Amino acid sequence: MTTSMLQSRKYLSFVDGLAALVQRVLGLSITIDRRASILDATGKRYVTPYECEVRGLTYAFAVVVNCAKPYVLMHVPKMLDDGTFLVRGKRRVVMLRRQRARIPIMLGKGIMAIGGGKLDLAKRMYTPSFAVHAVPIAKARKWSPRALKLACDKGEAFARDPNDIAHMRLLTVDVLLDKLVSHVLKTTKTKGAWPEQHVTTAIASAMSTGNWRGTAMRGVTQLANRANRTSLRSQMGDVVSVYTSMQARFVHASTHGYFCVSQTPEGQKVGLVHQLVEGVDTTCATEVPAMPAGPLPWFHNGELQDATAGSDGADGTDVHCGTVWTWSDAGRMIKPGGMLGCTARQIPFMEHNQGPRISYYCSMAKQAMGDTGQHQLLYAQRPLVTPCHEATEGCNVILAVNCMGFNQEDALVVSKGALERGLFRSIQWNTYTAKVDSLDHIAVGQQVAAGEEVMVGTYTAKRGAAQSTVVEVAEAPGVCRVRTAALRMPVRGDKLCNRHGQKGVIGAVVADEDMPYTQDGIRPDLVINAHAFPSRMTVGQIMEMAGAKMGGLDGTPFENCSVLDLHKRGGSGRETMYDGRTGLPLQEKIFIAPCWYQRLHHLAPDKCYARGTSGLTDRLTNQPTAGRKNEGGMRLGEMERDVLVGSGATQALRERMDCIGTTTWDNCAKCGKYFCQHIFCGRKDPMTVPHATKLLGMELAAMGIEMTLV
Repeated sequence: MTTSMLQSRKYLSFVDGLAALVQRVLGLSITIDRRASILDATGKRYVTPYECEVRGLTYAFAVVVNCAKPYVLMHVPKMLDDGTFLVRGKRRVVMLRRQRARIPIMLGKGIMAIGGGKLDLAKRMYTPSFAVHAVPIAKARKWSPRALKLACDKGEAFARDPNDIAHMRLLTVDVLLDKLVSHVLKTTKTKGAWPEQHVTTAIASAMSTGNWRGTAMRGVTQLANRANRTSLRSQMGDVVSVYTSMQARFVHASTHGYFCVSQTPEGQKVGLVHQLVEGVDTTCATEVPAMPAGPLPWFHNGELQDATAGSDGADGTDVHCGTVWTWSDAGRMIKPGGMLGCTARQIPFMEHNQGPRISYYCSMAKQAMGDTGQHQLLYAQRPLVTPCHEATEGCNVILAVNCMGFNQEDALVVSKGALERGLFRSIQWNTYTAKVDSLDHIAVGQQVAAGEEVMVGTYTAKRGAAQSTVVEVAEAPGVCRVRTAALRMPVRGDKLCNRHGQKGVIGAVVADEDMPYTQDGIRPDLVINAHAFPSRMTVGQIMEMAGAKMGGLDGTPFENCSVLDLHKRGGSGRETMYDGRTGLPLQEKIFIAPCWYQRLHHLAPDKCYARGTSGLTDRLTNQPTAGRKNEGGMRLGEMERDVLVGSGATQALRERMDCIGTTTWDNCAKCGKYFCQHIFCGRKDPMTVPHATKLLGMELAAMGIEMTLV
């Protein structure tokens, strides 16, 4: 079962239990019309996701109260087939959230978190989560005094490991929506008629912002990443954790088979966002299990029970530090038997690659062009070496491993003929929406240039494609939408990658007749540098190429297939190749074979940027502002400075310093300092310095450090 199927099933469970929720909170009987509808001037009308997306509406169904005069209680957002919600014209995903079960944990030395409070073991004092002052455990109200006394008697050994998978709970869409809807219904104040619009707006606002009402949870929903099918599928399986401790970032042994060890973001959130293994399921809340009587204290769902129990009980009984723990709450994870996430399992022969390369590809796969999103790849193909997926977000290319002069570092040499035949060609879709009355001046099939006005106050993108074609014009009451399409051919600077984290830009586009060729006349589509393999240790790519050359293999990770097996079946894969410019054979045999590559949506024309002399500058530093959106400049950093100094171009460096302006640095005639309290004394020894130098002196003076120029 995929993660999108998990969320869809949980959402249906929420809808099925919505009647019981309303009955429990408001005591009303309701009827649910599961078809999405809106209320406008014409009354109730059923709508499609397309209309809601164009007009910026929420795709939701109505909840009607059963009474003599039925009325609408609220509108609840409806989940689409792909697991997303369409809220106010934007597709959003309800993220899976990781929550700790009700267990005591260590917080420092001798301090435990008990039911949300803090317990001082030495002083036997308890501080509730809602208070500041500590109270004796006998006067505790938030938690049972018996449980607090038991925790003090057991000491630090009573604490549990919060990173253990047995103590994690997964908050799915049904639990989250249940919390949201119940809180909104409880806090709604009625004076006269039921304020349906207020309730509906409150639910839609929480869904569109991700700030869950009645809780401290933030970022519950995120904008759907629809760059390709893999990106959306991966986002549906992301588990967000609110814990930021260093220990929570490390891989816990108990999470094997539940969380993918490779699929985690790089940088600040590393280890805090997990990816569910394909097939993970969660439990629903069940009844309290029947436990045999015994001498041990019994904790059920984190609460101390009045009865005691024995160590032999229901399935899942846990005996810890002389106490019995049982669980029947929802959100406990069920192990599926796999060990990889939806993206990592797509890498053929992944066990032969270096670990970081797998994480790199899991990030790059979300940036590849597919058949959804803004950039759509044309003539997409299934890979010849297929592991566990049916992806069609790339192309099978003939790849040669050779040094050609324009593929140093990670660059790639691409055949011009292959590009002309349609390799990695894509279409870029742009949608423009504005509040205008009509679109009489524009029609389907019309050509618009970059930066041209398509609607009043709405212009096409200045960078990117030079020409776009209008393919759709939609008008709705008060809102109009224009959709354009542009053909994007690969050019130098565009990024390509394979499934092994070998990412590179197009360094040169070489004519077909100048490309090397085999004795059978086969010319490669791409040429990669051989130096890309030793340090990256991506042996899996070599195995993929060998398997594809033999006619296609099943490259499922951790199958019984080795490099020696492939060598015995297909040989070395190296062939004698001839230089296309001279016709002479190359000195060494070249490894050439098919390989599956993807084109990323990082296009060089979209990133090209130039700044004039009249651009914006910072008022404090006199330097250009930062960021391309702010018409900022490129930073000349420490490494660039070292290059200029090492090359002997000190005057060029000085010119760069003076380009932001110069100022005068003169010292006090009495004390000889620049910053002093002698404001009525004269100045002497004036010198012209760059403005950056004076700014450095001012910042050092603010820290109490004196700088003297001689």
